[in-house]
Amino acid sequence: MTLLRGLLSMQEATHLNPVQLPEDIVVGIFHELLIGNDAKTLSSCALVCRSWSRIAQDALFSGFDIILEPAYVPVYKFLKILPVPRRTRTIDNFIDFVNDNPRLADMAKNLRYRVPVGTTFFEVDTCVDPIFRVLRHLHKLRSLSIDAEHFCGIGPDATLSRSDTVTRLDLRDVGFPHVGKMMELISCVPMLEDLTLIGYGANAVFEEDIDIPSLDTVQPPLRRLVVHMGYTVIASLINGSWLHINGLHHLDIHFVDGLSEDEDGIHSLIELIDSNASTLQSLCLLDGLPRDFFMSRIPTIRLHSLEVYPFRGAVLELLTVLHDAFDGIINNTLERITIIIDGDYLLHELGEHSAAWERLQTLLCSLPKLRMLNILLMTTPYESTITDLSSSYVTVADLEVHPAFSELRERSRITVGRKVYP
Repeated sequence: MTLLRGLLSMQEATHLNPVQLPEDIVVGIFHELLIGNDAKTLSSCALVCRSWSRIAQDALFSGFDIILEPAYVPVYKFLKILPVPRRTRTIDNFIDFVNDNPRLADMAKNLRYRVPVGTTFFEVDTCVDPIFRVLRHLHKLRSLSIDAEHFCGIGPDATLSRSDTVTRLDLRDVGFPHVGKMMELISCVPMLEDLTLIGYGANAVFEEDIDIPSLDTVQPPLRRLVVHMGYTVIASLINGSWLHINGLHHLDIHFVDGLSEDEDGIHSLIELIDSNASTLQSLCLLDGLPRDFFMSRIPTIRLHSLEVYPFRGAVLELLTVLHDAFDGIINNTLERITIIIDGDYLLHELGEHSAAWERLQTLLCSLPKLRMLNILLMTTPYESTITDLSSSYVTVADLEVHPAFSELRERSRITVGRKVYP
C-alpha cells in the first residue's frame, strides 16, 4: 500500500498522461490489488483506480489481479470474555469495490482469496459464498483461487453464478456440504481447463450418503486435473457419468483416505487414464498402484513426466516394476521421473536391500531420454497413508551421503530433496 500511496501522490503532483507512463509503473499499480479489512486502505485503492482510470485505455494495460486476504485481531482461545468475529469484512469489501468501481473491477483477470497461516487459532468462521455471486460481473476473469483452512466453506444454499470466461479453478481446503455442491460449482464454469481440488480431513472425506442434484452432463476442455480428496469425491468426479474428461495433459490423483487394491477407485482411475492416453504427458500417482497397472497401462502412454509413490512403501518393488514396464519400449519419451519415498521405508530398503540402488541404475539405463530423476522424501499432511518426515529417522542429508547415491549422481542428473506438495 506504500507503493500505491506514493504513486497517488506522484500522480497528483505531476498530472502525467497515462499513455506516457512507463510500463513498470502500470504493472506496479495493477499487478496485484490487495483488498483487506481496512476501510481506509480499500478507499485508497479505489481512489487510485479512479484517478488513473484512463490507464485502461493504454494498450500496455491488460488487467490486474485482485487478492482478498482477511486480517484478524489476535484473540486467543482463553480470552472467552472477548467477542470473536464470526465473519470478516474482506469479501463484503470486495463486493462493495465491485459495485463502486464496476468498470475497473471488470478488468480483473485473476481473483485469489487466501487465508494467512495460523488464523485457525482465532476460530473465525468464514463463508466464501458471496464470491461466487459476483463472478458474473467480472467479464474478463480467467482464474479463481481460494486457499483457506477448515473453517472456510460454501454453504448448501449458496447461489453460484455462471462464468464463461474462467478457465482455472483452484480450491484448497474449501469445505463443501456435499459432493453435489462441488459438482454444481464445476458445472458453472463450462470453459474450465485447469481444475485443482485439494482437501484434508473433513473437507476431503465426505459421507457416503451424499446429495447429488440433477445436473446436465458437462464436458469442459480440461487439460490439467489435480484432485487430492477422499474416495467418494474422486469416484464421483472421474466415473464418467456426469463429468466427461477427454484431452488431459496432466493428471494428478491422490485418495487422501487411502486406496486398497480391491476398491472400485482403481477401476475408475484406470478408465480415466485409458480415455486420455493419447494426450497425457504428465502423470502423478501418490497411491502406490499395483504392479499390473504399471505393466499394462503406463507403457502405452507417451509420458514426458511420471511421479509415483511406492505401493506400501516398497521402493525396490517399484523400481523393478518401472524397469520391467519400460524395458524394451521403442521411442520412449519419458524425460523426468520423480519417486516419492517415505523416510521409514527408505531406512528399511537401504539397510536390508542394497539391490534397490542396483535396480535404480538399471532403470536409468532403460530410459534413453531421461533428463532428470528426483528422489523426494515425503513431508505432507497425508497422515493416513504417508508418514510425516518429522517422524522419520532418515533425512535428506542421510540420503545424499549414501555411497550408491553419489555414484548414481555422477552418471546421471539425479537430485534429492523434500516433497512439499503441491
